[in-house]
Amino acid sequence: MKCPYCESEMERGVVQSARQMFFTTEPRSVFFVPRKGKDVVVSHDNFTCPSCYAYICRNCKRVVIEY
Repeated sequence: MKCPYCESEMERGVVQSARQMFFTTEPRSVFFVPRKGKDVVVSHDNFTCPSCYAYICRNCKRVVIEY
């Protein structure tokens, strides 16, 4: 995949976490639970090994996540 920012070739891999990962527009410091209809869960296998496929551009230091 080509980087959408600098057009260098990106490397496919996995982003992993100890907890479910989600996208939100309002950061929270206490409750790390996605809100239905507002937040987007980007990880899968959330009960065993939360992860999501991603591409990294080592040239411009960006990560593109598939969800």
